[in-house]
Amino acid sequence: MAVKIGINGFGRIGRMVFQAICDQGLLGSKLDVVGVVDMSTDAEYFAYQMKYDTVHGQFKHDVKIGEKDELIVNGNKIKCIQASREGPKALPWKDMGVKYVIESTGLFVEYEKAVGHIEAGAEKVIISAPGKGNLKTLVCGVNHTEYDKANHHVVSNASCTTNCLAPICHVLLKEGVGIEKGLMTTIHAYTATQKTVDGVSAKDWRGGRAAACNIIPSATGAAKAVGEVLPSTKGKLTGMAFRVPTPDVSVVDLTFTAEKDTSIQEIDSLLKAASGSYMKGVLSYTDEELVSMDFVHNVNSSIYDSKATLQNNLPGEKRFFKVVSWYDNEWGYSNRVVDLLMHMISQSTLAHLVRPQCSILASASPNSCPIVEIAMAVKIGINGFGRIGRMVFQAICDQGLLGSKLDVVGVVDMSTDAEYFAYQMKYDTVHGQFKHDVKIGEKDELIVNGNKIKCIQASREGPKALPWKDMGVKYVIESTGLFVEYEWLVDILALHGVVPCEVFAWVPKAVGHIEAGAEKVIISAPGKGNLKTLVCGVNHTEYDKAANHHVVSNASCTTNCLAPICHVLLKEGVGIEKGLMTTIHAYTATQKTVDGVSAKDWRGGRAAACNIIPSATGAAKAVGEVLPSTKGKLTGMAFRVPTPDVSVVDLTFTAEKDTSIQETRVASSEKVLERVLAAILMMQEIDSLLKAASGSYMKGVLSYTDEELVSMDFVHNVNSSIYDSKATLQNNLPGEKRFFKVVSWYDNEWGYSNRVVDLLMHMISA
Repeated sequence: MAVKIGINGFGRIGRMVFQAICDQGLLGSKLDVVGVVDMSTDAEYFAYQMKYDTVHGQFKHDVKIGEKDELIVNGNKIKCIQASREGPKALPWKDMGVKYVIESTGLFVEYEKAVGHIEAGAEKVIISAPGKGNLKTLVCGVNHTEYDKANHHVVSNASCTTNCLAPICHVLLKEGVGIEKGLMTTIHAYTATQKTVDGVSAKDWRGGRAAACNIIPSATGAAKAVGEVLPSTKGKLTGMAFRVPTPDVSVVDLTFTAEKDTSIQEIDSLLKAASGSYMKGVLSYTDEELVSMDFVHNVNSSIYDSKATLQNNLPGEKRFFKVVSWYDNEWGYSNRVVDLLMHMISQSTLAHLVRPQCSILASASPNSCPIVEIAMAVKIGINGFGRIGRMVFQAICDQGLLGSKLDVVGVVDMSTDAEYFAYQMKYDTVHGQFKHDVKIGEKDELIVNGNKIKCIQASREGPKALPWKDMGVKYVIESTGLFVEYEWLVDILALHGVVPCEVFAWVPKAVGHIEAGAEKVIISAPGKGNLKTLVCGVNHTEYDKAANHHVVSNASCTTNCLAPICHVLLKEGVGIEKGLMTTIHAYTATQKTVDGVSAKDWRGGRAAACNIIPSATGAAKAVGEVLPSTKGKLTGMAFRVPTPDVSVVDLTFTAEKDTSIQETRVASSEKVLERVLAAILMMQEIDSLLKAASGSYMKGVLSYTDEELVSMDFVHNVNSSIYDSKATLQNNLPGEKRFFKVVSWYDNEWGYSNRVVDLLMHMISA
């Protein structure tokens, strides 16, 4: 029978623990979470917080609102309980039959306070933080077997950092390496207790400084706490923390002196062996060149980094080492809270810890451009295997087209290092791990899902020198950003001091791919010159295979967001008299990490990570190329901001259509009210039209949301444009019925790359 559980504190860790219970398949089967306690009892807001998470993505389980202050998750009813000023002892655990409580407020860490849950009727309490007083600290995989059901009523799961460090120390001790002394540093992601801007922190002055733009030294007892779970290390370890501006995933750096002569190779071998045997599910191992975001949502307590671990190279030195291990300070830790809970309930081994890694699931959507059946896979080349080139390739794989409808035979870049290409594909800071099988073949060859792809060296002669004819390539995705027009390239090179002269006899254009043997070229950027611009869902049907559409442009990501909105407004008779657009745009690969050189765009040379940077964009004007009736009516600008992905369009426009209201002989005050109501109805009409379009003829290109979402909620969204009903505004001036602001989001990498693939498939099938 499922054991009844209460969670006190439904903040960051409380929600993560609950999600771990759900993801491990325990809710309703082994555990019955009957109540969650917080300052608020707003079930609708709790559901919103659970469903959308900036770091960990969308909740994978069914969430509904039940009766007053009640959540229903996967059919299980959970009461939202108001926190009491009297503390845990006033909670209704006895009446609810609660046996175990997860104490995750961070407030009741002392035994004397946490024991209030026992007074309220619970049997056992797990504190999801370092505990104080007469209580037992347990770390899964290290000393969890010391739990004594008869005596340990209130226990602590230690801190996330101790949960990372202790397993490493446990292996070093168990395998005879020993620790004579050690100093630990954790480089720690910011947490909920930190400040967004400089604020008050009377006891820790540096802790009151802005988390988003500082490296902040901080005290931590995590290293000393290892002595509580591994007594032989007591007094040998201490450490400190640096809080840094990353949202999740931290790393422990332990410098220690071994008790015996050893080598980095032996230490590496011991930790690797342990991660695959008695520490599996708690300690993991990597020998790849990974960075923090690669470990988001990793369920392990500690991921030992073989590549980052060092030894001192002084002659004769055999005892002084630095060991590095990563940890998702939210998700890995929360899974250990659940594992400890299950161990306490069952008094069993940790066999249930062994489980597959979580993966990021891409959302699916209908193809925006109808596709005719293709008899044989068409050979494709990708010129430029940078940010968009790789995203386009991933979209081909995710749509199930690689090897069936499309045969990507070659990718071109400045490097032909297949191993490095494989690394870049497998691990992505924003979009997570690649879901397909990647291997290294013969020289300069990738093998993805069994399909061989040649890595080709870019030529100084440009596209015309590429081996497309010999390889049988029919279609090329031009994603370097360089070959969109001759004059544009001249401007780029001039920025670097190259004077236009006869050297430009070799300067290529996109048509060079045709000269090299390809039949068609899609430029994954705004094009210039004699080429057709096509936006899926808007004017893709204008593609004429027989006409002069050999080189086409997929426009920009921003145009792909804005044009569908405009298309609906025009098609449904609202019209656009004039408009000004702003896009608040994530930073891109062309920007600078620190202040650098940008001769023509001085502000564009400023550091991307800590500035709001005004920038020019032709995205609004470009809508006139795909929707000629808007030509000259739209213009706009961009603000580049320090976010890694997802941008948003803000279109302020005057409609061509007026809502008609019958003139009546009423008082002037009533006329004002009538006009305001007419404007509201007009706004509702626009909202209704965009919503209807998103579910019918614009499905797969335009989506709709009426929830309070933020940018990271749209990462990996396949749509070109996600209209935000909540953020859209109207002007309330008396008598004003035509002036509106429409807001729409877009994943400027993933949504756009999927449209490149959709356009390619449309062109092939046309």
